[in-house]
Amino acid sequence: MPSITGLSRVDLERCLHLDDGDDKLIADRRRDYNKLGFVLQLVTVGYLGMFPAGSARCAG
Repeated sequence: MPSITGLSRVDLERCLHLDDGDDKLIADRRRDYNKLGFVLQLVTVGYLGMFPAGSARCAG
């Protein structure tokens, strides 16, 4: 069954897979909410293959 994104499960697993090196980077974050935010950044970059435009700006 096709996904909403148009990507297959295999494509999503390839783009969003976190390896042992990623686990180490995540574990180095201080608090759970820092870890979650960092994981979201990792998988977004993995999915898009780049940082989204304007991502350097901070919400404020």
